Amino acid sequence: MSSAIAPITGRYATRVKRDLAISLVLGFGAASAWWYGYHLPAFYKMKKYDELAKAENDAYNQKWMTAWKQQQAEAEANDA
Repeated sequence: MSSAIAPITGRYATRVKRDLAISLVLGFGAASAWWYGYHLPAFYKMKKYDELAKAENDAYNQKWMTAWKQQQAEAEANDA
């Protein structure tokens, strides 16, 4: 006896392909949201702070070096 309705074939493969496609789309979407929504803004904020800290540190080091050179020059003048 044959059935009036054909058997469903390829159902498992179709389900696997669909699940894989949905997983990839949601994964890439979540990764992009995290990357552009959190990581890059936080990175640029840290980079801006680092540049400010470096500028302050360079200014302090320059001031210290100038004072040290002046002190060395005074010491040499006193020794002579």
